[in-house]
Amino acid sequence: MKITTITIDGVKYPVRFGLRAYRDFENHTGKVMSELNPTKLKIDDFIALSYFGLVDGAKKASQPLPPKNDLDWLLDVFDEDQSIIEKFTDVLIDAQRANTKVNEKNGATKKKKLRR
Repeated sequence: MKITTITIDGVKYPVRFGLRAYRDFENHTGKVMSELNPTKLKIDDFIALSYFGLVDGAKKASQPLPPKNDLDWLLDVFDEDQSIIEKFTDVLIDAQRANTKVNEKNGATKKKKLRR
């Protein structure tokens, strides 16, 4: 899973929607990622998932997210500059596509092995 950078208030933040982000989202919301459509999330869910994408990206890039950058901070960011919502949406959709391709590839590989 690749790390993408999103600039917020002149600061570049790494964003990654890997297993850590999905696990933290599920633990925070009680919702299962595989049952959600990333383009039709409730606002709270979108903010939470975006935040955990920031946390995951920060961890993988070894750039800790400042403690002041929490869910409320991200809500304020989105409220002030809605173009950032589009950037997070694009990164999330790209991550979902990449996961789908990996799953399809792994499924195809398993089918080939079963035929032998």
